[in-house]
Amino acid sequence: MNNPTKTPAFFVMRTPMFSLDTLFNIYDRLKSESHEIVLNDILDETFLEAIYLASPVLHTEITKLKTTLPVKEKETRKIYESILKYLIRASTRCTPFGLFAGTSTGLIAANSNLDMRTAKILRNLRIDMDFLCGLANRLKNNRAIRRNLRFYPNTTLHKKGRNYGYIEYKYDSRQNRTFHLAEVNINPVLTHILKLAKTGPGYSDIMQDVLSTFDITGDTVDAYLNDLIENNVLYSSIEPNVTGGDFFSKLVATVGSIAQLEPSLSPLAATLNTIEEELTVLRSGTPAPADYKRIFMLFSGLDATTSLDEGKLFQMDMSRKIEGLTISQGNLDKIIRVFSKIKSLSSPSLYTTQLERFKRAFAEKYEGQTVKLTTLFNNQTGLGYKSATALSDYYHREGPVPSRLEQIALQKYIEFIRTGADQIIIEEEDFNTEILESLDEDCSLMFSIVDLQEDPDKSVFALQSFSLSSSNLLGRFAHADQLLNTQLKAALKEREEGQSSVIAEIAHLPQSRIGNILSRPTLSAMEIEFLALSELPQENKISIDDLYVKIVNNELVLISKKLGKRIVPSLSSAHNFSKGSLDIYHFLSDLQYQNRRGMAIWDWGNLRNQKFLPRVTYSNCILSPAKWVLDWKELSSYQAEKKCDFYESYLQLSEKYRYPMVFIVKEFDNYLTLDMSVGMCRDIAEKMLRKKGMLEVQEFLHNEKLNISDNFGFANEFVIPIFGNKHISNIPPALLKVENNTVQRDFHAGDVWLYAKIYCKPKNQNLILGHLDKITKRLLKEGSISSWFFIRYSDPKPHLRVRLLSNGTDSSPLDKLHSGISRLISDGIITNFTIDTYSRELERYGAADIEKCEQSFYWNTHFVLDLLGHPSGNSKAALQKVALYFIDKVLTELSYSNTRKAAFFNRSFNYFAREFRFATDKRMKETLTKYYRGIRQDIDFLGKNLSWTEGSPLTNRFIANQIDIFKSLNGKGSDPYEVLTSIFHMFINRLFFEQQRFEEFTIYFLLDSQFRSILAKEKVLA
Repeated sequence: MNNPTKTPAFFVMRTPMFSLDTLFNIYDRLKSESHEIVLNDILDETFLEAIYLASPVLHTEITKLKTTLPVKEKETRKIYESILKYLIRASTRCTPFGLFAGTSTGLIAANSNLDMRTAKILRNLRIDMDFLCGLANRLKNNRAIRRNLRFYPNTTLHKKGRNYGYIEYKYDSRQNRTFHLAEVNINPVLTHILKLAKTGPGYSDIMQDVLSTFDITGDTVDAYLNDLIENNVLYSSIEPNVTGGDFFSKLVATVGSIAQLEPSLSPLAATLNTIEEELTVLRSGTPAPADYKRIFMLFSGLDATTSLDEGKLFQMDMSRKIEGLTISQGNLDKIIRVFSKIKSLSSPSLYTTQLERFKRAFAEKYEGQTVKLTTLFNNQTGLGYKSATALSDYYHREGPVPSRLEQIALQKYIEFIRTGADQIIIEEEDFNTEILESLDEDCSLMFSIVDLQEDPDKSVFALQSFSLSSSNLLGRFAHADQLLNTQLKAALKEREEGQSSVIAEIAHLPQSRIGNILSRPTLSAMEIEFLALSELPQENKISIDDLYVKIVNNELVLISKKLGKRIVPSLSSAHNFSKGSLDIYHFLSDLQYQNRRGMAIWDWGNLRNQKFLPRVTYSNCILSPAKWVLDWKELSSYQAEKKCDFYESYLQLSEKYRYPMVFIVKEFDNYLTLDMSVGMCRDIAEKMLRKKGMLEVQEFLHNEKLNISDNFGFANEFVIPIFGNKHISNIPPALLKVENNTVQRDFHAGDVWLYAKIYCKPKNQNLILGHLDKITKRLLKEGSISSWFFIRYSDPKPHLRVRLLSNGTDSSPLDKLHSGISRLISDGIITNFTIDTYSRELERYGAADIEKCEQSFYWNTHFVLDLLGHPSGNSKAALQKVALYFIDKVLTELSYSNTRKAAFFNRSFNYFAREFRFATDKRMKETLTKYYRGIRQDIDFLGKNLSWTEGSPLTNRFIANQIDIFKSLNGKGSDPYEVLTSIFHMFINRLFFEQQRFEEFTIYFLLDSQFRSILAKEKVLA
């Protein structure tokens, strides 16, 4: 099995506030003591602070309990249940949230050390981004502040005819950001202002420059400039940022600096400065709720017209600094090995199915064109993203492909029922040893430690999840943890080194409050600005207007025109971007996972609704905990029948279903670990069951104590980032150039190039081509056309695409073509005949060379039709030999050595091998290998003569024509490999009437196999 490209140097551990002992000691006491006494004992200053940050309302109710204020008994019970739920959260759930759980960064070392005694809590206290965005908007509208701000162009501005199109945002009545497509008329003043704004000039600087350049009044410029700002054409320097420094600190610094010029702002600046000082004190101390309330009151005084939510104002990320925190290399290797094994069983389907749909729609509409990103997502003329659909999607709807994991789950479950075992164990023989996935792509592994030993084979881990990003689970917490910040930046920088592509972080704020989870330090050298400001220098920013999209090697490639490089977007945030996002943001975020395959740790498939599912393990790792479905009807019926209470019915039915005493149940987005021997836990479970009818619960894996060390008894989650870049393919620079072509691309009906689609069954295509051959020869002879060519295509219906170069601007050649095949139409051999627009693939063949390539297509067509009419040329085997001979002969004439040929064929084979999943399809591999061995002797003609075509004037002329074309392309900016493979691709397309891509794959498989054999023989003889 292959190892990752680089073993990670660090990890992140996520732990809750309290140890498991804390919770289970409370549970033990609750069995014999009153909940009032027991739960009041846990309410220390830190826990009360955590509760306040999560729910100021609950904190107020708790305060009432500690005073003489009267509280109803029912309300009292409800308050204590809430306290217990927060205690459970603060003892068992590791997802960072306020002070209830946080992160620690450790290093990979020879030995493991998880000693928590040195842990020091660090508070990264921030102000809610929703509030800050509203505050920034109000500050921007203050005239004294506005005239002292710097301004930049809206990051979505793009030319759209005589206007600039862009996306503007507004705030609705609930202070939510809503986005709208807008346009502004292009005029000399606006063009001048936008050019100035690229460097971020001040308001007065823009005013003075415009006044000195244009003959207009100051009032007119002032009104126009304010109009541009109000309508989001210009962004101010206090627009929200989600990468870089703290946004509130930026606001404080900006207002403080302006206040020195505008004395009227001094009180505001003083208040903001006081708040920042208070926040600094809170971060470094042990604050009480009263300290937070003081800041809340200061904010409340800033704007009496806006209601401020105390429960949402403060955002806390907690980290624990632990000296010497390490995991051993041996245990890390085991984790990576197990994840790699499980990944080999996962679904073959791609992670980004929407991106694949978009790619098909893009290919159908634009073929080989390079298209501006803003054009793509223009809702009037573009594709859109979520709405993009290819015609083929309506005809070929593939259902989900069952993974090997689902198949194993069913087999193992049947075996489990038959044997009565207590768990399912995955054995080595359950894996396909020929297909082992290496973790050499960017990803993160998440797991929990159940039992840590220095001998990795004795350690027990619970695998939790696999992420396709190394940084999305970490970026947000790099603000609070300096070690994480340093390690993450270094790893991401190393990943980017040696890359011909540019990895760029997406800087975008979809909704104000989402900024709380999107905010992260600057992690990448380059950023894509989209409706948010980047703090990077101008040369490190990529604008949306600079980006283009094209398909290369069946991949969607994002190109920066300014840089002339491929851009690979990255989002170092766990934001669920697929929900309610703008198309551009959704597309860019999906693009980072192109061609990636997700991974399920375990998949019960159709068994997931069984009342009991056992624990699943492999190599001492828990892939899935045991799960039960508690049914209220069954429990209540048993109670009525046996005249017992809820707890007794649970105990009795547990003998049948193996119910555990301690389990985890999900309530909304919370996970509660309940002990059914504790009355309060039973009450919570019973209420939930009554309300929902059914509860899915799972076993609590840590079972009160963690067998790790005397100094670590915490529930835990570990994130191991792996920084690979194998998934980023290199694209030849020639294919990344975005040129302003003056060569005509589109030819409509009546232009010199005429285009018809002839629909028919594949088996009838050669018959129709025979008729077309006769018709076009007549048209050529009479001078109606000077050239023509065809290709075979499906959209998804199979058809011939026929292009005729007329000698005039009338459509008479098409009329004559239609007349010549009218009998085939009336006989039903041709099912449809349509006229369409011919769009040249200028990016694929090069604008300077497209006419030469079209001439090549003409000779290609002429040659293929001659072959198809040859008595020996109609069999599949004969056509395959022609293709093999032609490709090899062309490369020979271009002075390719055997070594260079082998590299060419291997590259082409690997491209198709990915498409046809050759590596994972054992049967296909065996079939093609057997086929090659059977015909190996028959293809020894490579480099020699092919009797029935060699020497033919048409063959010689055709090959000479191709050679002239290829040689003339040198130095023209086109990539030789891409042009060669495109010409070969078109040739093979014309040769075979069905399964052309698979035929092309087979041909490259044979050539790759043959030349590997040739090189091996040369090596032996050397």
